[in-house]
Amino acid sequence: MMNCHLCNSDSANIQIQIHNHLLQADQTIQLCQSCADARGISPQNMKREQIESVIEEINALQGQQVKCDKCSTTLLEIRKNSQLGCADCYDKMGNSLETDLRRFHKRSSHECLPVIISEKQKRQRQITDLKKELQISISNENYEKAAILRDQIDNLSLL
Repeated sequence: MMNCHLCNSDSANIQIQIHNHLLQADQTIQLCQSCADARGISPQNMKREQIESVIEEINALQGQQVKCDKCSTTLLEIRKNSQLGCADCYDKMGNSLETDLRRFHKRSSHECLPVIISEKQKRQRQITDLKKELQISISNENYEKAAILRDQIDNLSLL
């Protein structure tokens, strides 16, 4: 026999299967008879609003119980604010947050976006690098190389 998701008694005899089309995932809710009766749920009488209310209640209960050891942020607070308290929150609650991350970000893992550098920024970097190289050439009294570097800097500055 399974435990009731609401009162944690070991007499859950009502099982509700839900398919979330957005997340492409199935969820099973286990309820005991007294919790189902208290919410007006029976195999013959299940309304969408009742099921959604039970899901919110289960999420709230889970959120109050799970807490980050470092910052004390609860799962419920993360779900409410859509923001982790600290880096350790994901380590502690990652499994519980997976469906939330998929709902908010369409994936459950972080992916860095590519950095786009403009042509002007590229030129500025080249000029900075060439100026450093120019200073080294002057320090080493390599004036021929310094003159070439100076001309390259001038040409890049004109663009």
